[in-house]
Amino acid sequence: MFKCCGSNDSGDWLQSVYIESPESQDRLVPDSCCKTITPLCGLRDHPSNVYKVEGGCITKLEQFLADHLLVIGAVGIGVACLQLVGAFLTACFLYLLYKEEEDDLASL
Repeated sequence: MFKCCGSNDSGDWLQSVYIESPESQDRLVPDSCCKTITPLCGLRDHPSNVYKVEGGCITKLEQFLADHLLVIGAVGIGVACLQLVGAFLTACFLYLLYKEEEDDLASL
């Protein structure tokens, strides 16, 4: 989705456990870094094949969060308000239960 490869650049993968494992089959980057994903496309680490974005995925993620900060904040505030309403309704319900129990005891 972000069209990036690695935290800072595609070179981050060279020292990764994934690339050093036998399952990587001598890939230089994971296949998910390829512009057109095909089996074993990560064998060739070339700008025409692999995303070479300055700053890598961290920069892309930071930009995405900054662009959507208003929506993320609004959803967080909405959820907090719903929790407060739920806590208030629970307190009202408990108050009515205790009051009804008191009235039942008083009538005995």
